[in-house]
Amino acid sequence: MSAFWRGLIVGFAAGVAVGATLAVSRQRNDGGAEPVEPAAPVPVQDSPSLSLDELLGPSAQRPEDPSQAITALRQNLLVKYFYDEEKVEQAIAREKERDPQASEEEWLRAAIMRWERDNR
Repeated sequence: MSAFWRGLIVGFAAGVAVGATLAVSRQRNDGGAEPVEPAAPVPVQDSPSLSLDELLGPSAQRPEDPSQAITALRQNLLVKYFYDEEKVEQAIAREKERDPQASEEEWLRAAIMRWERDNR
């Protein structure tokens, strides 16, 4: 018999011996114990309704001044388009065509959402 087969048989026998020892050990430890029933599920309570701004904290809240919001949104769009002003203007123009009655802030938000959807 080659060394490979001898090692395989010895390894298998050792595994069987260890498994049997663990099984006997568990039977001794659990001998008189009754089976434990699973705990009842905890009822889900309604959490207080918090806005996203409240959850994220004051640093994530939108600026009060609309011009600051527009500046921040434009900066966000510039980053997304790698500071290519022409592409940013094209994105805003597309949103203006879709909704001419919207505000500049809404156009910027729509352009950002469209870029994020298109670049997933």
